[in-house]
Amino acid sequence: MSEKMIHKTFRGEIRGVDEKSHTVTALVSGEKVDRYNEVILAAAWSKGLGNFKAHNVLVSSHRYSDLRAQIGEVPSTKGADDGLEAKLKYYTGEGNPEADWAWQLALKGKAAYSVGFISRKAKRKGDDGYDELIEELRARGSIGKKDQPWAIYTEVELLEISHVLVPAYPDALQKAMFDDDPVMAEVAKEVCEDGELECVMEAVQKMFDDLEAKAKYTCECIKCGHQIETDRHCKDLKCPKCGGQMRRAEKPGPGQDSIEGEDEEVYGGEKSGPGEAEEKKVIPYKEAPKADEGDKWDGPKEVAAADVADLKVMCTWYDDEKPDIKGSYKLPHQRQKDKYVVWNGVKAAMAALLGARGGVKIPDDDRKAVYDHLAKHYKQFDKTPPEFKDYTEDELRELFPEVYEEKIQGELEETEGVNDTLDEIKQQLTILGESVKKMGDALAEFLAKQADANVSQGKEVEQDDYLKTILEKVEEANEGLRKTE
Repeated sequence: MSEKMIHKTFRGEIRGVDEKSHTVTALVSGEKVDRYNEVILAAAWSKGLGNFKAHNVLVSSHRYSDLRAQIGEVPSTKGADDGLEAKLKYYTGEGNPEADWAWQLALKGKAAYSVGFISRKAKRKGDDGYDELIEELRARGSIGKKDQPWAIYTEVELLEISHVLVPAYPDALQKAMFDDDPVMAEVAKEVCEDGELECVMEAVQKMFDDLEAKAKYTCECIKCGHQIETDRHCKDLKCPKCGGQMRRAEKPGPGQDSIEGEDEEVYGGEKSGPGEAEEKKVIPYKEAPKADEGDKWDGPKEVAAADVADLKVMCTWYDDEKPDIKGSYKLPHQRQKDKYVVWNGVKAAMAALLGARGGVKIPDDDRKAVYDHLAKHYKQFDKTPPEFKDYTEDELRELFPEVYEEKIQGELEETEGVNDTLDEIKQQLTILGESVKKMGDALAEFLAKQADANVSQGKEVEQDDYLKTILEKVEEANEGLRKTE
């Protein structure tokens, strides 16, 4: 079972508010099917709350690198009949505007909470006991009659609780309205449309403006990977090297460049809209269970067993002009039957992307985004991805020896197959040669008798000429057969 942290967002049900102590009692995880088609059983939390109680912080949006992201604490947690219930204490009025704004959202009943946890036990489709759990969930009214969750978590360990969607400035809320997460989008829409919050938003806006003025961002180009440090939002910038769209870097590179002193005009142009920086041909990364690291990978076999819907999950890139054709999907790395990520498939896809064995034909503009997708799977297996750059064939052989060994093995198998076929042909030719020789001997015998008969009838026939010609032809045939051996 993977030890990787999993995040689940739930629209919190506020069950009690104490304005004097700035505490909220809320359901922070419910027994419902989420957007990943998964369910956390209410009973799954019963054994997994002990470690969290030793470090019971309330975090803002799963941010761990900024002290201001701790907006409170969680005095108590307990399993409820319908999920996980927690008492949340906000550090409001103590100099942290983010905590103040989160408290205002909680007071208005417009909070959403996300739990970070590790899965200890789970049932998936096809597992023993899965159908019984489905029936129990339906009987409790937790899921609908047609719901078939891909996974049901039966035992989990709580790591942290986050209050999500706390940024007060309108741009952030508006962006969240178009987010892929339906829970976040619903809350953002309500907050933006709530006239009672307008005065609060204006006041908190100023606080965040002050914080934003001091903020620093590391941005990278989606085309060439060039990184810069700036106090502006990455989406507003173009790359000073190639003109490509900039985006927030997951991790600053060593010796990254700074834009201090550079001419502001180099970033000219209009702001990009929501999602504009994304490559539409690159299939977005989504966390999926990983197979055992030693599992074998047969890409052609997996693709042959898949349909287009499977390939939209299994692969990394596709030709959006022909989305209904299987041949449009490239760089698979997840199994068809269960969509588990296979390490050897990830490695083969990365090797092809970087040019091993002839590489893969995809647009240069998409390569960095494809690399980022595969690099996240590397981290999923606790591996360090190779650097995104041009490699020589010798360097690729050193990076991906298994890939080249697979090619050599495949060629050897093909050669062995050809040799087996040649051996069969030789055997057939030998049999054919023996048959021809027997026919030649029989024909020579017949012609010899015919010559004797002609002589007895007074006809002059050169018997030796008959036999000589026949034997020469038979010998030519035998010689040809000997050359094929």
